[in-house]
Amino acid sequence: MLNKLITLIFLITSFSAFADKLVDAEIILPRSYAAPGQVRQIIIKVNVKKGWHTYWKNPGESGIAPDFTWHGDNYEIKNIHWPSPKYYENTGIVNYVYDGEILFIANLVIKPGTKDGQITIKADADFLVCKGNCVMQNLKLTSIITVDSKNRIETMQIHPLLSQAMDQLPRYPSKPALKQRGKKFSLTLPKKLNNKPAFFAFREDGVVSKKSSLKEGELTFESNEETELKGLLIFEDQSLIID
Repeated sequence: MLNKLITLIFLITSFSAFADKLVDAEIILPRSYAAPGQVRQIIIKVNVKKGWHTYWKNPGESGIAPDFTWHGDNYEIKNIHWPSPKYYENTGIVNYVYDGEILFIANLVIKPGTKDGQITIKADADFLVCKGNCVMQNLKLTSIITVDSKNRIETMQIHPLLSQAMDQLPRYPSKPALKQRGKKFSLTLPKKLNNKPAFFAFREDGVVSKKSSLKEGELTFESNEETELKGLLIFEDQSLIID
């Protein structure tokens, strides 16, 4: 982990003087109002400049996960849901990354007792983006929601961007057959996916899978550190939660 930190400091400082705007982000409210005590889902829409990437919550052997710091007395943000990342390997270093458009989902809770009217949702968002070298991007995000304690008719229609974001979230499979012996793992893939390239991303920061092979629907691999088999099974167009 110390080597990872030293490498990151070098990469960031060696390029930060030339920093450009490489990330755009905004808070999108599928519903523009909420009653005190009510939970609303919000979307954090992020766009990373073409050719660059940022990281999943376990960035891998290098990198830093995106960080959101929320500011406000009348609400709380809970349970940020991370979309499926991509497996990325460069010069033997394994990372789990995002590029292009990223859609995070989070739960916004309006605190009980909040008076009716408009309140501002504020966040500081930090992204490390890389393309050979790395640049830290610091953004300030704001959005406004109307607090309305009166009853309103709720429609069942889902905002199209929320539906898209939900489609990008990892899924729970039927319980897979798995084996573990120290740092060596074996995982049987679902039948409909057993011919597709697959990678495993551990939940724990800095732990990665290496020396992987896929044969007859069984994925075998080793971790770089002693850990449990908890994380994501990543395919090209989806990922499955292994927990």
